Amino acid sequence: LSIGLQGETSKLVTLSGFASTCGAPVDGSYEWFLDGAPLGEGPELVHEFGIGTWGVSLVVTAGGEVAEDSATILVVPNQPPVADISTPTLLVDEEGAGAVFSVFDGSGSFDPDGDPLAFEWRLDGDQVATGAFAFAVVGLGLHDLELRVTDDQGAEGTAQVQILVKEPIQVPLDYPTLQAAVDAALPYDAIVVAPGVYKGPGNRDVSIDQPLTILSLAGPDATIVDCENQPSTSGFRVVLPPAPEGFVGIVRIEGFTIQGASAAGPQGGGISIDATQDPGAWLTVRNNRIRKNKATTGGGVSVRGGDWLYLAGNRIEGNAAWAGGGIHVADTASVYVRDCVIAGNVAGPGGGAGILTAGASSSVQIVGATIVRNRSTAGPSALYCGPFPHGVVDSILWENAGPSGVPPIGGGPDVVVNYSDVQGGWPGLGNVDVDPLFLGPAAGDWHLAPTSPCIDAANGFVASPYDVEGNPRYDDPGVANTGIGPAADLGAHEYQGTLEIVVGTPPPAVLGTPYSIAMTAAGGDGPTYQWQVLQGLPPGLALLPSDGPTATIAGVPTQKGPYAVTVQVTDSAGEIATRTFWIYVF
Repeated sequence: LSIGLQGETSKLVTLSGFASTCGAPVDGSYEWFLDGAPLGEGPELVHEFGIGTWGVSLVVTAGGEVAEDSATILVVPNQPPVADISTPTLLVDEEGAGAVFSVFDGSGSFDPDGDPLAFEWRLDGDQVATGAFAFAVVGLGLHDLELRVTDDQGAEGTAQVQILVKEPIQVPLDYPTLQAAVDAALPYDAIVVAPGVYKGPGNRDVSIDQPLTILSLAGPDATIVDCENQPSTSGFRVVLPPAPEGFVGIVRIEGFTIQGASAAGPQGGGISIDATQDPGAWLTVRNNRIRKNKATTGGGVSVRGGDWLYLAGNRIEGNAAWAGGGIHVADTASVYVRDCVIAGNVAGPGGGAGILTAGASSSVQIVGATIVRNRSTAGPSALYCGPFPHGVVDSILWENAGPSGVPPIGGGPDVVVNYSDVQGGWPGLGNVDVDPLFLGPAAGDWHLAPTSPCIDAANGFVASPYDVEGNPRYDDPGVANTGIGPAADLGAHEYQGTLEIVVGTPPPAVLGTPYSIAMTAAGGDGPTYQWQVLQGLPPGLALLPSDGPTATIAGVPTQKGPYAVTVQVTDSAGEIATRTFWIYVF
């Protein structure tokens, strides 16, 4: 028995022997002993125990028979809680707003006695939150963060860290080429790239040898890395060294069109990442268009090693390789492919024109992908699996061409496919084999037509909130939901109906300063529209009255923070559209 003191120096404990039996309740004598010395008599005894470890025994005599039982009582003083802060200590102002929004995690804090905890966060001496998690806007510079946890007896524990918020390195403002910016960066820095076409020396075969984030300001359609079909080049070539103890190598490449690479040897074409020396690395390739690149393995993307690979919102099209025309992954522990278009890629004798996985990965999960018109001369054409678990859900695999008699998926013994449209059919829950009815397949437009059977046919429980283009999920009122959970479509593109809400990129809002942003309903039936904000409106802002196709959110914000604002509009025909966008109040 362990007893925790709560401010006292001792504790009264009732010792009971009433549960003793001898075929019937005991009618004899009870003798209690404390560490071998007599303590008292009777079936029940109350004793005051101080701090320490105590041995208590009970001897019962009845009908000429003797029985004994013992117990150890541990009395400990109240122990102070332990505060723990888990948060990046280096933050980069990627948006150029002069501040960043950060989440501080104190959930690792604990009380040795199991007492409930109260949390208090202070940033540079000012209280910013009182929960296990803190959400705060942090300006440029060096800041002191403190977490104080208090148990219900008033005992406290504290933890402190310093957080540095840096400005990003900007191309071409700070450095004229991508390589010059990478060479000037420190580990875990961020590089932001202005719109433009980047080609020539310093802008192709960009070599990265440390944890780094590199992203565009305006997205892939406006930011193009053109390797101009130069031999022995990749778009980005990452080789991570071993991470120092206690650190994780993190690489993020986001928002580029990468084209015209022609890699040699083991390097991939568009993006090549080698994390074999850093098995704990976290790798993110998101919102890129990777097209018309060539390599031996991984014409579009090649990744080797690392612990976690996240490929999301990418369009990987028209690449070619001996193996893994679109994507080649080897020896990466966990691989997630979400909301990607993988189309028109070609593989030679190595197979896997769409995706090829190999080596000692532990799992591959593919969710919401459109894998179409990939062509292999050997092996499965859409997904060529290594010998480890693979899961495919909410995806479309259509018009992938391989050798006669070879199915589009194969290679691994453990591939589970559910809620997907697979040409030729595939066993699994919710799977179909029907023409997905793309909007413009001849032109490579893989959006769903209004009559597509893939609309509202997905497992909405696992679908991400947004599709490959950042559009929210849409429940088509004219289509029965043949999937499960919240409405979502198969494939990378979510059908949006004819009505949509058009919103520009919301500018940052400043506390106490008038702010407004306009929204327009496009493609619907007028003349009247009903507007409403479903969630996330920053305090001080309001939706101004409107029954027309244009509406405005305006006011004076009164509270800092990031706000995910969801707006809904209904047209005269009853069609509904929603749109979610972020407003940052600094």
